[in-house]
Amino acid sequence: MKIPLVIAHRGANREAPENTLPAFERALEMGVDGIECDVMLTSDKVPVITHDDSLSKHSTTYGHIHKTTYKSLKTVDVGSHFSSEFAGVRIPTLSEMLALFRPTSMLLNIEIKVQPQIANGVEKIVADTIHEFGMDDQVIISSFSPMILWRIKQCAPHLRRALLTQPRAFFFLHMRFFAKVLDVWGVNPSLSAADQKLEQLARDNGWSVMVWTLNTTDAFAKAASFGVDGIITDDPPLLQNWLRTNQFPSP
Repeated sequence: MKIPLVIAHRGANREAPENTLPAFERALEMGVDGIECDVMLTSDKVPVITHDDSLSKHSTTYGHIHKTTYKSLKTVDVGSHFSSEFAGVRIPTLSEMLALFRPTSMLLNIEIKVQPQIANGVEKIVADTIHEFGMDDQVIISSFSPMILWRIKQCAPHLRRALLTQPRAFFFLHMRFFAKVLDVWGVNPSLSAADQKLEQLARDNGWSVMVWTLNTTDAFAKAASFGVDGIITDDPPLLQNWLRTNQFPSP
């Protein structure tokens, strides 16, 4: 069996606040192969790393990212909810995250989130920022939205694109239609959609497969048996240990 890449979901999110620089720094220390993170725009169109548009999800501040300027966002503490050790930690910009990883060979799976104002130009802003850092070859752009991936294809066709999908009922519609139309590099399914049929479809089309978000050894074993290329996890040490225990050689 191939050795699946270990991808830290929102960084090392069990050891530091998710999608923050401390979480990404900890992931680096763990020696993972890559990280998954999320990006959206502030009201003044600064790309920031966060999964949720609602600020109250990880802070005591009420409001929404898409209605907040970056200057105001810099005052929001998203670390204290995790522990006092991370009091004062802020939502990082895409540029800050890229600067951290530029000296490394870390694979960056950046998911563009769907915001209320979907046609806000996020795709070009994200693509241009990545290009400014010279990190085009280090990044995969993923999204649940075919429209977002289509816009990435138009403004930055050289960037690798991966289609995220979840509901089993619609999975193969996505794979057979959207993935081909969008000329994706890969597909990122939930585990419920990962099986030998998917793996064969991926091989036939030259797609990479990274499955999410797996946190048990049983799930790791199931995904590995299908020959997936990467496993996105909240528990990188558990996955790394499972790979060693099951005689997957170190990369």
